[in-house]
Amino acid sequence: IENISSLGSANQLGYTPGWLSAFREARGWNTTVSSKPRLDIVVFPFHHALMPLLDDAVWMDELAMWAKRMPRPESVLMISAHWNERPAKVGATDAVPLVYDFYNFPQRYYETKYAAPGAPLLAKRVGELLDARSIAHTQDPKRGLDHGVFVPLIGMYPDASVPVLQLSLPGLDPQTLAAFGKAIAPLADEGV
Repeated sequence: IENISSLGSANQLGYTPGWLSAFREARGWNTTVSSKPRLDIVVFPFHHALMPLLDDAVWMDELAMWAKRMPRPESVLMISAHWNERPAKVGATDAVPLVYDFYNFPQRYYETKYAAPGAPLLAKRVGELLDARSIAHTQDPKRGLDHGVFVPLIGMYPDASVPVLQLSLPGLDPQTLAAFGKAIAPLADEGV
């Protein structure tokens, strides 16, 4: 958060000085569409080697506690910085192997498993929301979850019982990302 605050103060990389108050306001939104609780907008505003974090008991415990404090989602939509394609791509909705998109780590990390069920209904809904905003997207039925997705989820839902869908970033342009976020925002009212 500190790094993002400094970016906001400097009005850099798409962060504005008021980003934190907007984030806090968004966390307080209530569900308007259904009786489902509005789920948190989850952000991991850092990037480094995630795999060793599997061995960090404090980090894994914090993720587990965070998951327990939130309402259990019906499904999870993850957008990882490790998958950036234009147009946006919707990942596999069936069980496919994980994507081990990291290098030079101990072998045990390449043997990590996370067999979460796919989320075909969520994939359909994401497509509808993107279509409604005329945002181009395609399917990639062979794309498994990358470590930007499965590492945090191992800490949050270690039993892999929550359906998961991964969606690629549609590039890094701030305006494109903002439109993308607005398009999928209704999912927070739908148990995602």
